[in-house]
Amino acid sequence: MNAERLLEEFGRVSEAPDAISRLREFIRDLAIEGQLLGLPARAEVAYVQDVAVCRLGKMLDKAKNRGTMRRYLRNLNVRWQDFDLSDVKEMRFEEEELDEFALRTGDVLVCEGGEPGRAAVWDRREEGILFQKAIHRVRLSDAVDPHFFVLALRQAADSGRLQEYFTGATFKHLTGTGIDRFSFPLPSLAEQQRIVAKVDELMAVCDQLEAAQEERERRRAQLSVASLARLTAPTETLGKAPRQEVTLFLSHSDRIATKPEHVEEVRRAILSLAVQGRLADTATEWESTTVGDLCEFVTSGSRGWAEYYSPSGASFLRAQNVRFGCLRLDDLAHVSPPKGREGTRTRVMPNDIVVVITGAGVTNPALIDIDLGEAYVSQHLGLLRLRYPAYSRWIMLWLMAERGARKELTERAYGAGKPGLNLNNLRTLPILVPGLPEQERLVAKVDELMVVCDGLERSLAAAEVGRARALEAMLHEVLEEAGHPEPALVSVAG
Repeated sequence: MNAERLLEEFGRVSEAPDAISRLREFIRDLAIEGQLLGLPARAEVAYVQDVAVCRLGKMLDKAKNRGTMRRYLRNLNVRWQDFDLSDVKEMRFEEEELDEFALRTGDVLVCEGGEPGRAAVWDRREEGILFQKAIHRVRLSDAVDPHFFVLALRQAADSGRLQEYFTGATFKHLTGTGIDRFSFPLPSLAEQQRIVAKVDELMAVCDQLEAAQEERERRRAQLSVASLARLTAPTETLGKAPRQEVTLFLSHSDRIATKPEHVEEVRRAILSLAVQGRLADTATEWESTTVGDLCEFVTSGSRGWAEYYSPSGASFLRAQNVRFGCLRLDDLAHVSPPKGREGTRTRVMPNDIVVVITGAGVTNPALIDIDLGEAYVSQHLGLLRLRYPAYSRWIMLWLMAERGARKELTERAYGAGKPGLNLNNLRTLPILVPGLPEQERLVAKVDELMVVCDGLERSLAAAEVGRARALEAMLHEVLEEAGHPEPALVSVAG
């Protein structure tokens, strides 16, 4: 299978993770290894120091620089195989420095830091621009096509080989010594130019594939939005009962939900329909009340619990243990709790609800639906002890649903600047409560539909893995048919 055939077959694996970027990398691999055009194996490898003259740009020093203000390139202006001149800075250059830091057509500008090695060929799209010390100017001999050299740098960056030439532990740099030592295969100039032309041709096809993929995703997103809007539309606009609409939506989910985030949108819609009573028959008036009226008490942990931490003992729930709608118990702390009221007040019981009231996860609720034994809450969690434990699942739905308390809770948490909730924010949350039988029917329907969503997520994950494997198999097939020689490291002088 050649590269053209690969592009023809690409449609069936185009939704693999990072499929198009992976395809671009593969094309560059074939190009630099001489396989894109079926060239014979090459024994010659060039070192930059033998085929180019490299120069760092001028140091930016406002206190010492003299001369006239002139525009210069910094590494932010250099993109891979392109330049962004929308924000070009100025500094002072003296007349005798202009030739030293001038740019010619065909010069390769290579980033020294930031993303070391990122490079583009200067095409003199604008005159009078110089360059700063964060950039290497690589002026190649006539034996090297500058676009081929940039292609070699990009392939080395993609493969990780370029890192061999970096210095620095935290902040990586490609120094003058590093770029001088950089080696790359060097076919004849005519072959370099043919390779560059072929890569440009195939990258244009990749651009078309990418545009088609983006358009396909845009249409799917529109279909998903329209379908979810219909799903949550007022009851009188629907031709079917809402729960039938949900079932119909999920039965066509393979065309609508193609990513995990699409399934999350379906989950949110299901929650909103539930708290509107639209997933099961409703027979009674719903009571309007507040969360506080449904609770024996609403409290939180105290600040002084740090002194009670211990290697073992009672469980201690913190904000990181509460995700949206569930508990995460793989990072539990432990405490030896204080005696008396302070310990009793913050102890967790089955059917309690906890809500994150400070930090990144603020507003996240979770139900204590398992027996944790002796357990307590930190100061970052609100603790709701219900008067009627049987209502716990319904209150959880209400706290999670946008059409329930979710939007209001989020606005209360973020309305005052620093994310956080006080206990009165929780106590005064309005809530509608149907009779217990209706609560149980609605909760059961939510559970049923969430199981379907779980299955859809699993199938999407499996399909994603399958597409990724199919893509890799196709790429390996190309390599096997083309051969995969390794060039010897023989220096070529310019």
